[in-house]
Amino acid sequence: MKKIKERFIFEVKLIPQIIECHFMAGSFDFLLKLCVSDLEEFNHIKSTYLNSKLGIRTLKSEVTLKTVKYTTELPL
Repeated sequence: MKKIKERFIFEVKLIPQIIECHFMAGSFDFLLKLCVSDLEEFNHIKSTYLNSKLGIRTLKSEVTLKTVKYTTELPL
């Protein structure tokens, strides 16, 4: 299991459209944030890279309809 996660992390770092990858506690192991131009590009990434060859058994996708707030400013 550890080798599968290490390979997943290695491969994810090679995909430029994946801009964030978080190791999670809960129902899923990882949360990925992708930046793609359209759903066609997303489906290409999903079918080409995010598949069972990479050890993925279940993949859940959510699509942002509108960003209500985005900031990198921290209230220090």
